[in-house]
Amino acid sequence: MSKNEKKVNEKNNNSISWLYLFLLVVCAIIAGIFGQTISRTYLLKDVYSPLSNYNEVDLGNLTASRPGLVIRDPKMVVVNQDVKFSETVSDVKNSLVGVFEKIVLPEKDNKVISAEGLKETNDYSSYYNLEKPLLVGYVVTADGWLVAAAPSDFSFSAQELVVIDNNRKLYEISELSLSNNDGLIFLRLAEAENLMVRKNMAKSDFFLGQSFLAIKDLSSVEPLNSTTLSEREELLSSEDVNINLNFSSEAKDLKNSFIFNLAGDLAAIVNFRSEIIPAFSYNYFFRNLLEENPSTRPYFGVNYLNLSEVKIAGLSPDINKGALLYSDGKKLAVLKDSPASKAGLQEHDIITWVNNKEINKDNDLAEVISYFKPGDSLQISYLRNGLESSLSLVLEESPLETEKSDVIFKK
Repeated sequence: MSKNEKKVNEKNNNSISWLYLFLLVVCAIIAGIFGQTISRTYLLKDVYSPLSNYNEVDLGNLTASRPGLVIRDPKMVVVNQDVKFSETVSDVKNSLVGVFEKIVLPEKDNKVISAEGLKETNDYSSYYNLEKPLLVGYVVTADGWLVAAAPSDFSFSAQELVVIDNNRKLYEISELSLSNNDGLIFLRLAEAENLMVRKNMAKSDFFLGQSFLAIKDLSSVEPLNSTTLSEREELLSSEDVNINLNFSSEAKDLKNSFIFNLAGDLAAIVNFRSEIIPAFSYNYFFRNLLEENPSTRPYFGVNYLNLSEVKIAGLSPDINKGALLYSDGKKLAVLKDSPASKAGLQEHDIITWVNNKEINKDNDLAEVISYFKPGDSLQISYLRNGLESSLSLVLEESPLETEKSDVIFKK
C-alpha cells in the first residue's frame, strides 16, 4: 500500500471515529432526557413536582397533612399572599351587612320648593354612614336570617333597626332575637331572597399556623394565624364545643369580629366579651333557621374521651378512634334520663359510628351531634367488651338550653 493510500485510510478512520463520537454524545443526551422524563413521570412522581405550563407550580394537592413543597431557590419565588387576602375579603363582604339604627323621617314630604320655584331641594341632614354600623351582621340563610355579636345591654326592637347590604340595598327587619348567652342575636330581613351564604369550617379543618382574616366592621381587616388548637378538657361533653381556639392577636382586640379562613369559610365569631365562638358550634341553629320555628340544641347526654386524642393504658392498640363513654368521678359517663341513657348506652361503651359518620380524629362526637336537631333518630354503632352492637336513639331538646342559649323571637 502506498503512502498516499495510507494517508487516505487514516483520514477516513479519523472521520469515522469523530462521527461515532458525535453519535454517541447525541444518543447519551437523548437517553438522559428520556430517562429523566420516565423517572419523573412514572417512577419518582411523588418526589418530583413537574412544572406545568407557563412555569407555574400546581399546589392544589398540598394539605396540612401533606406539606410537600420544597423551594430550592427562594430568591426566585414571590408569594403574593396579599392578593389572596384581597380576594377573600371581596368574597366574604357579600355575606356581611351593616345593622343601623333606623332614621325616621318626618311624616311631611321631605321635598321643599325653593322661593324662586325653579328647583327642588332635599333634606340632606339624615344619612347612614356605611362604614360605621351599629352592628355587623353575617348572612346565615339565603332567605334573610343574620347573626351578629351584640353587647349584653342591646335593647333595640326590630322596628328601630334597618340593614344595608354590600350593594347598598336597605332592608326592614321582620324578626329579632334577644341576645343569648353567647352574646349573639339573630335577625331576619323582610322580603330577602338569594342572599350569599357561606359554609362553616368543620372542626377537622383547623390546624396550627393556619391563616385567617378577622373582619370587625366593614372597613377594617386583620390577618391572623391560629396559635392554640386543643381540647378544652380531657373529658368531653356531647353538648359542648370542646375546643380551645386562639389566634395571633389577643381576643380583646378581636371582639365583635367575624373570622374567616382564606377559602372564605366562617371559622369563628368573637363576641363583645372577647370570647371566641367556633362557627361549627352553631351548626344546629344555622340549619334550623331554615324552618319556621327554630329549635333548641340537640341533647344526647354523655361525657366521653376522644380515643383519637388519648391512649388508654391496656386498651387494644387497634382501638385508636371512637368516643369512650367515661366518668371522672364528678361527671357521669351517661347522664340520667338522657336520650343516651334511655337508649341503653353504658359507661365504657365506645361509640364508633353515628348514622354514616365514623367517630375519629376528623369527626368528633359533639360536632357530629350538632348536625342534627331534637326529634332526629340516630343509629348508633358501639363497642361493649370488645363486641360490636348498635341501637337507635332519639335526640331531645337540651334541658340546659334556657340557661345557655335562650333565643326568644319578637316582631
